[in-house]
Amino acid sequence: MPLSGSIHRTTAAFALLMLFVLAMGRAQTPAREGNTWGWRHHQPTRTGVQRRVRAAGVAPGPSQQKALNGQVEQLDKQLLGGRPGNAVPAAGSEGRPPR
Repeated sequence: MPLSGSIHRTTAAFALLMLFVLAMGRAQTPAREGNTWGWRHHQPTRTGVQRRVRAAGVAPGPSQQKALNGQVEQLDKQLLGGRPGNAVPAAGSEGRPPR
């Protein structure tokens, strides 16, 4: 009967190991998932950034903001080729290399 006792001990040890693994899996809840850290969103919002910029005293003035907006519009035109409404060309239309 020594074989039977050995099988029981092995089965009991395996069962304890499985319980331990399951308990450890449940105990390790992630502290960070996606854009949530500690169950709070950490992705900056536009209003939050604007509030912090104003509080720091580094917000651009109206003329500076107008100049920045103009630069963004110019880059937009350069990157999108001056297409109206920022339309992306359909496949096989303009921008296709000649054969």
